[in-house]
Amino acid sequence: MTPTKKLALSCLLTVLVGGGLLLWLFSRADSSAVSALKGKDSVSVVTKQKAIAVDTAKDIAVIKAYYRFVVEDSSTDWDEFEERERKYLTQTLIDKLSLYNESDYLPLLPLSDFRMVSSTIKVLSLGKEWYKVRLFDPTDKEWINIPVRMVTDKDGRRKMGYAIPYGWDGPVSDALLEKHVVKMKEEWQDGQSFLKALFRSYISLNHTIDLDAPSYRKYLCQTFIDKKQWDGDGDRTYFINILDGLWDDSTLSPFKYTITPGNQKGLYKVRIGIERTTDVSDEYLVKLGRHNGHFVITGMDYQSQDIASGGELPQPDGTEDKIYTVVDQMPQFPGGLHALMEYLKNNMSYPKEEVKAGHEGRVVVRFRVNRDGSVSNAEVVRSVAKGLDEEALRVVRSMPDWEPGREDGLPVPVWYSVPVTFKLE
Repeated sequence: MTPTKKLALSCLLTVLVGGGLLLWLFSRADSSAVSALKGKDSVSVVTKQKAIAVDTAKDIAVIKAYYRFVVEDSSTDWDEFEERERKYLTQTLIDKLSLYNESDYLPLLPLSDFRMVSSTIKVLSLGKEWYKVRLFDPTDKEWINIPVRMVTDKDGRRKMGYAIPYGWDGPVSDALLEKHVVKMKEEWQDGQSFLKALFRSYISLNHTIDLDAPSYRKYLCQTFIDKKQWDGDGDRTYFINILDGLWDDSTLSPFKYTITPGNQKGLYKVRIGIERTTDVSDEYLVKLGRHNGHFVITGMDYQSQDIASGGELPQPDGTEDKIYTVVDQMPQFPGGLHALMEYLKNNMSYPKEEVKAGHEGRVVVRFRVNRDGSVSNAEVVRSVAKGLDEEALRVVRSMPDWEPGREDGLPVPVWYSVPVTFKLE
């Protein structure tokens, strides 16, 4: 081989090796996971979302098509409806909608009467993949504005990926969102740090356009929360009712909350501020255990504001039983939490006098689930109005027997609280 050919071959090899090295470096830069310092939360993207040129006209067409679909679809099966809905919405947004218990399709369709939607919908571009959906409410004779964020789904289609609930009148931008799911490590030295990290991670699931939020939601629930605490059914199993209440839709920010140890080992009090201008709050007792070397939430119980004890509550007159608030296995309504919410909704009647008075709100009822599963000692611990309080008590007292709570494998009497929500349409 002549010197000239050797030089040419050497240059070719150099180019090939150098090009391969550059390609490798770029692939590393685009890798999905972003490592974090030990002991810190990590933010990572499991699957890189596709970036395409935004076609505003096509985005608007998708949004309008979704609303036509909602109005015209005649399916009575929620699972079938949701499957067709995936044509227009990302799974991340479908998960968010499920938090609203499928009521009026909030936050995408907050109307009591949506027969006029197909002819009165307007969609305006706000730039940066944000759009304003304008719907006319024929009942209140007013326009409703709903900001939505479009994204490119994993199948390459443009879909609605996030929506701000009706009532927000501030500016919209991606600064309102968590760009990616906030991830957490498995091992923590103490329960307070664990709960704080879990809350932060769970909050990010509902307020992001990250397409990997659904899979990470499943991971969080399966890894750190006992299955008995999950809410929902079917594809919507991975929801935690208490943690979903950490977010304030009116301000698009988390409620302020505090985590303090209770008076029993592994027990913590979580107090969540509900009205920022008052002292009104929700309080929960959270019990932690350990599984596979890390913390796991094994029990969660709603408490009224005036319950300050972290464990055993005062005993009713005439009984020598020790009454628990949080046990290894909490009492369960037949069919679980989702069935309980359905029972309350289907068996509740709105008192006419309270409708006329315009009273609405959430009545919290505390009751005792006895060793045999029967319900007794029901009382209102957060009142709204006399008629609503009485109706909430009636519905609770009419409940069928529960699966009793268990401590160390044995059935025990347990205090339990449920919110009964009255909302005027």
